[in-house]
Amino acid sequence: SNLDKYSFKPGEVVSQITQIYLNLEQSQTFIKAISRDSRSYSPSLFSMTETVLIKVGRADLASALGQIAAKVVVANTTLAEEEELLADCPEEFLCPIMSIVMMDPVKLPSSKQTVDRTTIARHLLSDQSDPFNRAPLTMDMVEQDVELKEKVKAWVEEKKSMKK
Repeated sequence: SNLDKYSFKPGEVVSQITQIYLNLEQSQTFIKAISRDSRSYSPSLFSMTETVLIKVGRADLASALGQIAAKVVVANTTLAEEEELLADCPEEFLCPIMSIVMMDPVKLPSSKQTVDRTTIARHLLSDQSDPFNRAPLTMDMVEQDVELKEKVKAWVEEKKSMKK
């Protein structure tokens, strides 16, 4: 078969990817990143992966992955609650690219647009240019917008304190 011809062992690949997840399990940043990645995260993906792991004789990894899945569900719920809380965000705090609250706003040097750092970092992975004027751009060229960051932080804190 082609799997043998190319030495492709899907069960081993799934096991190795799961092991990477286990190695990063203690990182809250990693757990939050999984829950935020709407392109590739869904709770059903974890359960399907657990099924594959059991089929390839790695029940040990399957149960450990189940624990990670539970952490991701909690992070996802928290993220949804935060999004709801911040739904009436002032326009100046929204990233013009993704319409998310700019928790880490940065100014692009040539277009002078302010965007969220994670949004522009993701854009630059595939296109090394300013999305507003196509001028060359790298992450080391962006400038942190400290004043706006403080305003956003104060607004978020106020919203959170009002919820309590």
